Amino acid sequence: MLKPGYLRRQVRALDEGDAVARRDVVRALKHHDGQDWAGAPHEALDALITALRAHFLARPDAGATPLHPVFVQEVVTLLGNMGRRARVAVPQLLRLLDEGVVHSLRLTAVAALGRIGHGAKPAVPRLLELLGAESAAALSAPVARALGEIGCADAPVRAALVRLWLGPETCQDTRLQAGLSLCKLRLDAPGLLECLTSTLVIGPGIRLRRPVAQTLARTIRRPVAEALSYRPKEDLDVVPALTAVLDDEDEEIRRLAEQGLSRLGLSRADALGLCAAQLHASVHAEAALRRSGVVALAALVGALQAGTPVAREKAARALGAIGEPAAAAAPALRTTLGDRSREVRLAAAKALWNVSRESAAAVVPALTALLKPRPARDGDDPESGRRFVQTVIEALGRIGPAASAALPALADRAGDENRLIRESALRAIQDIGLTAAARP
Repeated sequence: MLKPGYLRRQVRALDEGDAVARRDVVRALKHHDGQDWAGAPHEALDALITALRAHFLARPDAGATPLHPVFVQEVVTLLGNMGRRARVAVPQLLRLLDEGVVHSLRLTAVAALGRIGHGAKPAVPRLLELLGAESAAALSAPVARALGEIGCADAPVRAALVRLWLGPETCQDTRLQAGLSLCKLRLDAPGLLECLTSTLVIGPGIRLRRPVAQTLARTIRRPVAEALSYRPKEDLDVVPALTAVLDDEDEEIRRLAEQGLSRLGLSRADALGLCAAQLHASVHAEAALRRSGVVALAALVGALQAGTPVAREKAARALGAIGEPAAAAAPALRTTLGDRSREVRLAAAKALWNVSRESAAAVVPALTALLKPRPARDGDDPESGRRFVQTVIEALGRIGPAASAALPALADRAGDENRLIRESALRAIQDIGLTAAARP
């Protein structure tokens, strides 16, 4: 903690010392972080900020030698470290955004305004001007980030950030920062959550040499994990995306996901329940439940007994992916073998075999029944039908000899008019154990 006596000594050194002493003060103070400054006593800190503004950020007298930009940059970094406590310095920081100021100093001033947060709200109009200036294009990503940190979500800010998010010529870094700020401000934009949640769960999808790709993935995914936690928990895929990375290989991603769910007021059990509730529409809920393993069993069994057919199918698939550790779900899966949806019945049969290898007596008849031709319906897709039948056949083949009761049905399909179905049926018959000489 920064004590009052220490800060008063630094103020005296600024007011009474020479240029070298003043620089030593700044360099000593610059190493303290926001947590240190948050606990600093108000009176002493206010005196320090007043001294910094007077000696380093005031307009130079006529004929005076201007301070070196690198040193002013250190002062600005120090003010940024102070966070919201340095809001009285915002007018001086704004002057550092003017044309003609060294680029690195402008960058540091933008970052400091962002770290000051809501207290820097008077800077928002000037930051928006920078986004519209061609000469400040290199500042676009830092400005977009600062707008999110300041927390002003009015119409001009939304319009500027959405323009960056959707702009075809926006560079990747600027687009990402605009998206993160939109998230933090709880503002919507086309494709925003779909893109960010997929980036967190699946990764940036950029194929590079492994060390470079890993660094890039960390650089992108970590701020995404933090930004998503500012969204309402009811937003589709936000909680599933955070839940899906609770066991990520990146320790920092795991920590950010845990903090994000905590910020949303959710325990892991609550999050899994919300994932189950979003199964029918979510892209990532199934992955989140599957990756959670046995702790997700209660949520998945609940989803088997309610919800839409899509949700029941995804729940069964997730249980099958968990495998034998999900054996406690076997009774619920047996019940689901009688579901009115054939897609759900197929998923339940495959899952039941995966969680309990003693279940062939229930699984094989359920799969065999799915091989029976059904009357054509309006809107049926022949290709989807072919894939469904092949999936059933392949499931029987994986069961092996225990699926011998399905051989007559497979023999019928071995004469199917579709070549792919015929070949799948013959392979399944071989896998189940019929000798080559006895094949149909």
